[in-house]
Order: sequence, then structure tokens, then C-alpha cells
Amino acid sequence: MTLEIPPSENRLKGKRHDQKYLRNVLSTATSLYHQLHENDRARALKAVCRINSIRDQLYEKATKLGYVQKCIESMPVCKGLCCKWHFPKNLNCLDLFVTVCSISSEEQKALEDQIASDNGRYECPVLGEDGCVLPFHSRPLACSNAYPCFVGDSYYKFLTKKRKEIHIQHTLLKEILQKSGGALNQNALE
Repeated sequence: MTLEIPPSENRLKGKRHDQKYLRNVLSTATSLYHQLHENDRARALKAVCRINSIRDQLYEKATKLGYVQKCIESMPVCKGLCCKWHFPKNLNCLDLFVTVCSISSEEQKALEDQIASDNGRYECPVLGEDGCVLPFHSRPLACSNAYPCFVGDSYYKFLTKKRKEIHIQHTLLKEILQKSGGALNQNALE
């Protein structure tokens, strides 16, 4: 005999799992950031700036195509379900490391608090009343390049090209963090 869990209970367990996962990943990313030596931090921040520049290009393209506005307008209906589908499922420590490098310590604390609390309205723990609590340039890559509901051929080709550019910067960041972290667990950066 198997016990069936009602859908609402499954959803609640899933949200709690996501919150715990995100808290752990954010904690690891924050620790990595604070462990970096000065030269390594400068190199890491340069790679993060390049990633953010590429993401700004993605945002500009998505804005021109109307995806950003459609996403905002859809949120009352979808309640962030597409965000949930991408985030945190495809999120790793490297993504949140980029986020940590892009926000102030006060914003880091607010992000920790947001993840820890359950507003009950949205599927994604980082969605607030007015959308994502993170500015576009600070969002994990899985969030900032999605728009799965709207993506057309021209955006998809552009996105594919930009993902390759970001992959180069991610590889550089992994090398910096592994060098600086010494006994750093490789799995933390996957």
C-alpha cells in the first residue's frame, strides 16, 4: 500500500525543498566570495562584469522583442510557474556566485531573508509582489535568459550565441574559485 500525497502537500514540500537548496547554494556562494584573495577577487569580478554585460545584451534583445513586458503582464496568471521551472532546478553555486558579486551585503541579506520566507503566492521563492526581487543584472543566469513562453527563432539563435560567451566566463570563474578554494568541493561549482 502506498500513501498518496495530495498535490497541495507535494507543492508545499517542493517549495520547502527549493528554499533549503537555495539557502545552501547561496551560503556556499557567499563563502566562496569572502574566501577569495584580492587578486583572485579582482579577476573573478572582471569575469562577472563580462557576464553581466552579456546578460544586459540579452535583456535588451528580450525587451525589443516584447518578451520582458509579456513576462511582467503574465505573472498575475502564471504566478511565476515558468520561473520556478527554471529556478532553482537549473541553478548552481556559480550562478549565485555571480549574483553575490553583483549585489551589496544588504541585498545579500535581503535575498537570504526572501528565500527563507514563504510568501505563499508564487512558485519561485525570489518572486515578490512586484516581480523578481533581484534586478535583472543580478539574477542567476537560469532566470535572466529564459523567456520560454515567448522565445522565437531570432532570440533563440542570439541566446545560443550568448550562452557560449557566458560559458567561457563561467569556465574562467571555476578555475579562479578552484585555485582560491584549495580543497573546494568540485561539486559545489557544477
